Amino acid sequence: MKYDLTLKIFSIASSCNRNRTILLHAEGGLNAGIEHDHLTIVKERECSLNERIINLQLKYDQLAREHLTVEKRCEMYEKNLKHYETLEHNYLELKHNNECYSRQIAHANQLEKEFIDKNLQYEQLEKENMDLKKQIKRLNECLLNEEETNRQLKNDYLLIKQRYNEEQFEQLTKKLNDACDLTRQIQIKLKRKQDESDHLKKTLSNNETMIEK
Repeated sequence: MKYDLTLKIFSIASSCNRNRTILLHAEGGLNAGIEHDHLTIVKERECSLNERIINLQLKYDQLAREHLTVEKRCEMYEKNLKHYETLEHNYLELKHNNECYSRQIAHANQLEKEFIDKNLQYEQLEKENMDLKKQIKRLNECLLNEEETNRQLKNDYLLIKQRYNEEQFEQLTKKLNDACDLTRQIQIKLKRKQDESDHLKKTLSNNETMIEK
């Protein structure tokens, strides 16, 4: 395109030179009137051609500038495209890393929730164990009190038997039988409380085993 425009400019310039040559010959060989008219026409044509040459040169310069602008734009577009591809790659990499971090955070939250639940269970078991220990302590105190009462009854019986004579022995025997019945009832109660204490101790042992696990 540049080459064609240059040839056109040279062609117009050559035509202008030929017109000047014709003008010189016309000035030398024609009479004054004809020479003046022809000179006027040639000068007008020369001015017109000069204007066309100037316009073509301006157009050529404009096209050259536009061509350079297009090349610069192409280079800029290529750089922007490479930059965009780099940004896209970085975005995808960041997106992948973000998804990994999100999964890790979700897993950590799940572990934290499970830890809190386990801790609550442990605290609940600790509370239950403390309650069981208190119950066992109370039962042991009750057992000791019952045993002390039983010993006291036996001592009272022996003292009564020694203190009273044989005439009162039958009455004392009845009381003794009543005391024996009471003792048996107490022993039954003691047995029940002992069984309950054993059951609580077993439950406590199981809970402690669960806590250790």
